[in-house]
Formats: sequence, C-alpha cells, structure tokens
Amino acid sequence: MLRLILFSSESCGICQSIKPKIERISKEFSIPLEVIDIQKNPEVSTKFLVFSVPTVLILDGEREINRWAGVFSIDEIHSYLKRIKDVL
Repeated sequence: MLRLILFSSESCGICQSIKPKIERISKEFSIPLEVIDIQKNPEVSTKFLVFSVPTVLILDGEREINRWAGVFSIDEIHSYLKRIKDVL
C-alpha cells in the first residue's frame, strides 16, 4: 500500500506552503499522508535519513520508492504518482 510522508518543521516557510498541496495530492490519489515535524520526531527523521526539509517520501509498504527534498515541483510528485498508481 502506498503512503506519502511529508517531513517538515513549523519554522520552515516552504514546508508550510507546500503542505496543503501535498494534502490535495494525497486526497486525489487516495494515498494516506503522514506529516512529521523533524524537530518533534528526530528519531523518525533519522530512521528515514532525512536531513533537510521539506522532504517528501513515497513508500510502498515499508519500502521507499521515491523521494524529493529541498526545492522541488509539486507537479513532479503529481506526475510520478499518476504514472505509478496503476502499476502498483
């Protein structure tokens, strides 16, 4: 089962601006979204080797299948999910 994880921080302006866009993508593709604040949950950030925010992971079960970090286009994530959604 696919799931999205958005690693962010309350102090990250870019994170706050992309969060609603990631939420829309999550709803559009019916993929659960988990938002993790790296300052409040450093152990989860370490587990997934997240060193900067924003970072978006797409997991299939526990296996990471893609990642975007730093500055990225929401359209890239949308296009990627559109391509793989029917395959998985």
